[in-house]
Amino acid sequence: MTQHIDPEFLVAYVDGQLEQSETARVEAALAGDPEARETVRRLRESAELLRSAFNEPLNAPVPARVLEAIHTTSAERAGRSGAWRNPWPVALAASIAMLIVGLGGGLLLVDYRVEQEIARLHAVGQADQQVREAALFQALEKHASGEAVAWRNPDSGKTGEITPVRTFKNRGGRWCREYTAMEALDGDTEVRRAIACRAPEGQWKTRLVLISDS
Repeated sequence: MTQHIDPEFLVAYVDGQLEQSETARVEAALAGDPEARETVRRLRESAELLRSAFNEPLNAPVPARVLEAIHTTSAERAGRSGAWRNPWPVALAASIAMLIVGLGGGLLLVDYRVEQEIARLHAVGQADQQVREAALFQALEKHASGEAVAWRNPDSGKTGEITPVRTFKNRGGRWCREYTAMEALDGDTEVRRAIACRAPEGQWKTRLVLISDS
């Protein structure tokens, strides 16, 4: 299963707030994690944009390039399911907000705008999750193996497809189903293979997830 470095460690790393030993561990982990390296690049880029914004009048609108950097950092990772990966979209947006606060109280107005953007992205992510879970339940509860159930969230533009693969009983006697889950957004596609088992209350709970980046 794909693993990621804690976003908070990446923020501290970019800020130079880690101890030498912690810095060495993060750099060693970065060597094997292209996604985290890209995150570090974006955090540094965002910090530089925010420093430049600090020099602009406080009553001026938040520079478009600042909001664009925040949105790009969050939305690109939001294209991948938050249910399966670490919560990169919200965590990274929050991390950027932390960087803003660190630059001085003069950017409180910018911080407020960032909080609004974080809330919006969080709401979109929750909507994705609700649509995804509804499709998953329908696929596992009502469809035979090989029959795909498609879903789409018009607010985010994300689409997906759940396809049961096989059905079996686990050692505890509960019914389980292996399935594949495909999600796509703006040409970025992710495919997962997972196993879910039916709980006594009737809900399907995913027990194992393997991620295959496409």
